[in-house]
Amino acid sequence: MGRIRTIKPEFPQSETIGKLSREARLLFIQLFTLADDEGRGRGAGPVLVGALYPYDDDAARLIGAWLDELVTHECVTIYQHDGSTFFQIINWTKHQKIDRPSTSRFPSPGGEMAARIAEKDIEAAIYDAVCRDGRFAGRTVIDVQRQVRVGSSYLDLVIKAGAETFVVEIKRDRMSGADLAQVKRYCELVDGIPVLIGSGLSPKLSVEECVSAGVAVVAHNAAGISILVPSKNVTECSITFASVTERSSTDLGPRTVDQVPGPRTEDHSRAVAGAPPAVLVGNLFLQFWEAYPKRDGANPKEPARKKFVALIKNGESADAIVASAKTYAGQLRAKGQEGTQYVAQAITWLTESRWLDYTARPDHAESLRETDRMMASKGFAWVDGRWQKEEELMPV
Repeated sequence: MGRIRTIKPEFPQSETIGKLSREARLLFIQLFTLADDEGRGRGAGPVLVGALYPYDDDAARLIGAWLDELVTHECVTIYQHDGSTFFQIINWTKHQKIDRPSTSRFPSPGGEMAARIAEKDIEAAIYDAVCRDGRFAGRTVIDVQRQVRVGSSYLDLVIKAGAETFVVEIKRDRMSGADLAQVKRYCELVDGIPVLIGSGLSPKLSVEECVSAGVAVVAHNAAGISILVPSKNVTECSITFASVTERSSTDLGPRTVDQVPGPRTEDHSRAVAGAPPAVLVGNLFLQFWEAYPKRDGANPKEPARKKFVALIKNGESADAIVASAKTYAGQLRAKGQEGTQYVAQAITWLTESRWLDYTARPDHAESLRETDRMMASKGFAWVDGRWQKEEELMPV
């Protein structure tokens, strides 16, 4: 049964409340009416929708985002017990003065608020989710490493996704101006894109400061992470995981050798990134195999997979190989040769580096320069709208 609760006059002026959307503020106030005398209640989405939004058809779709806001800004904790979901209003006694309170019939969250989760567990959960999903910031992940050592510093996560390298700094608590400066300094060491992850923004760190610094800010809670302040290169960042639990293992994964701070070299990002995890390479090969044209005749998959893995571990671009396979398939389709004996076996196509013949020339200037350097190192030049071997250009 709902309860009569009070709202303090200073509630609308609270900085924490001011960071919430109007919908999240309304949900927070309505949770007061469901909370028992210890600030707890059932927190499953359908239960809340049925009790608080009986006339709103879109509430079931939107309530998850509102709850995420309340968790991110440390207004509410959402927790599990024996398969059921509950909520606990944080600082409940500051919001309500209750005479002769009744003992809650709901289990407590055990004092384990989201902000007290160890950084290494948040890092591990994000690492596992990135490896599982193969996506980060809207891009296909090629490589991910934990605790990368650069000089005297350790970078929490270095993620190679698409043509970009992301440097991810993770904080257990709310993020401060010092955290913002730290991730920017790390990015200067490896020429990466900064991403700062924490439980929310501290009162002394504004959204405007984050935008001005060009740092993407992401919030974590028990469900996963979601974008809080986008940047030029990071406009989406959503990862889900079932829970973050304390881990007994202290294994933080492979570390790279020391890197000398200073200007980035041609192969610096590759040296920092290291070899891709097997799960990512496996996912990337499946993308290649799906893109590669079908042929009439034998096309052994396992030899092609081994060659593909060797190419990626040698530093070749998985995205470029997959894109080239799609281009190759399109050209054969246009000629009516797809599905015929004229399609090369995938192992032959990879072994002879035929994918280089179908590498598209990118429009972006930096990607253009990187592609030119890579192709030049392999003896190719861009002439008359296609890549050609240098020996083909020599006068006879």
